[in-house]
Amino acid sequence: MHSFSDLAGDAMTFMSIKFAAAPFDAEYPYGRGHFETLGTLGVSTLLIFSAGGVGMNALESLVEIGSGAGTELAFQPVALATAAAGFGAKEWLFHATLNVAKQQRSSVLVANAWHHRSDALSSLVAIGGVGGAIVGIPGADAAGGLLVSGLVGKMGMDLGWGAIRAMTDAQTNARVLDGVAATGSRLAAKGEIKGLADVRCRQLGAYCLVDCSVLIDPNLSVKEANERSNKLREAVTTAFPEV
Repeated sequence: MHSFSDLAGDAMTFMSIKFAAAPFDAEYPYGRGHFETLGTLGVSTLLIFSAGGVGMNALESLVEIGSGAGTELAFQPVALATAAAGFGAKEWLFHATLNVAKQQRSSVLVANAWHHRSDALSSLVAIGGVGGAIVGIPGADAAGGLLVSGLVGKMGMDLGWGAIRAMTDAQTNARVLDGVAATGSRLAAKGEIKGLADVRCRQLGAYCLVDCSVLIDPNLSVKEANERSNKLREAVTTAFPEV
């Protein structure tokens, strides 16, 4: 059931990337990048629910163990092998998806990668549970389940809060902000401009919109002033393709 829930996350990821990739038009003059952020929020919510499900199962197991109840596991080697195969597959999917997410600067793919990892960790708990039953430690899966629940829940909340900040236009891309400031300082040292002011950015999915005031010598002509500001634009977009 946990793996089946990934289908919902994958569908949400696919649709949000598809919508976000559409070109800007009169209805969306800045593009549809926030659809990707919305998808990130949706997948992070799935992560939080997954964490809650794992945590509830772990607590139920602890209650059963505390009451003296137990379940006899048949076909333990098969169960152990199945859980191990699930862990390997989901961990591979996590790394493969995260690698593409970094290349494409996609927040929704990062969230979906962590959704895969939540399944991998759940499989690890299943390995601990079956293995614990084999060696006579019935509470192994419950203890691991609580740990996994906390880790996955925290990741879901972090990704969700980041998506909310991006959708409300918080200046979340410190890497770009610092890079623009450094580029302005280099051009100022060369005498091209006097400096920068009011540097701002807003994240739109994989892209970042940046605006700022370029301070220049007031004695320059309009043509020269435009050329100086274009040097800043070219330097920034070369160093940061997402801008």
